[in-house]
Amino acid sequence: MSQSIFIQSLQNLKIEFDSGQSLAGQLAEQITWLIASGQISTGFKLPAVRTLAVHLGINLHTVRAAYLKLEENNLIVTRHGTGSMVLPFDRMQIAENGSSLLSNTVGVIIPDSANPFYPKIISGISEIAAQHHILLITCDTHESHLAGKEYLDMMIAKKVDGVIIAPYGLQVENYGNDNPCVPNCPIPIVYIDCPNEPGYAVLIDAENAGFKATQHLIDHGHQRIAIITGNTQVSTLYQCFSGYKKALEINGISIEESFISEENFFSNAAGYQSTQKFLSLEKIPTAIFAAGDLYAIGAMRAVFDHGLRVPEDIAIVGYNNIDVSAYIEPKLTTINTPMYEMGVLSMQMLKKLIHNEPVSEQRIILPTELIVRRSCGCSSH
Repeated sequence: MSQSIFIQSLQNLKIEFDSGQSLAGQLAEQITWLIASGQISTGFKLPAVRTLAVHLGINLHTVRAAYLKLEENNLIVTRHGTGSMVLPFDRMQIAENGSSLLSNTVGVIIPDSANPFYPKIISGISEIAAQHHILLITCDTHESHLAGKEYLDMMIAKKVDGVIIAPYGLQVENYGNDNPCVPNCPIPIVYIDCPNEPGYAVLIDAENAGFKATQHLIDHGHQRIAIITGNTQVSTLYQCFSGYKKALEINGISIEESFISEENFFSNAAGYQSTQKFLSLEKIPTAIFAAGDLYAIGAMRAVFDHGLRVPEDIAIVGYNNIDVSAYIEPKLTTINTPMYEMGVLSMQMLKKLIHNEPVSEQRIILPTELIVRRSCGCSSH
């Protein structure tokens, strides 16, 4: 990025001469945001003091003072003859140099706001936040692991008091795993649905959920049971997948690789496409465990479009018990997960951490329940 392009990117900077905040403080805060949000990358050279001063119509000493503040916060390094270069964003330093006063804001990072699993969690978080006059800042990563990391940096730069973090997303192939853990994070974090994370967390007993769903299909006499799941590098999905495998193994059923479909998005379309692949096999499954109700609904449509019936030809069990699962035909047998309760408990836990109050349980694991309807072959429901 050239200096001229950088200057162009600063057009939205505003210096309020009548503000109660110092001009240098205003400038430092806004450049901090550009760094935290990734608009200025590590290694970039900031404009010369005189260049920026002329551009903003302020004194040279004001820009020098802003740069000095950025240097004190380990955001830039200034060397004689080479200028000021941007350093990697230092979360700890930003938090330590911030105000000790609470901002009464909390960040929430989720992977997909369109997935019905998350609005219920947000609803639970919102109820507790509203009771304590806390403002929520919610960010949707759109299943991108990288976006989750960037949002966390931006929230810390905005001085939120704490963060609730769900898995960053299913697209983790470029990052090795789904681990959003932040070593030495300067603010309290509560993880939801992230069983691999150390620290404070509200979790679902996902392995038992996968086991119950699969065992229920086995109890109906099924041996060829397929699974549609998200990326099993995501720890909670891996646990659910482990429950599926455990049920098969306990019952002496071999695991067919062709009956396993991993998707990078939770959607009806993904469930439809996975089921089409199953239906193209020489021996098609007689049952499908869809580790997400959106997958299950797509699977049903694929079965119908293939001229088959649910549950007579292929039984289906879903996961999450989203509202629509009780209204489709046939009604979907599914695993109920306490989404709203997860939100309530995570916000209650985070509030205690923010105020340095004792937390009785560091890791809360919530049970799930099999909701029996018609799609599995239980005709009385």
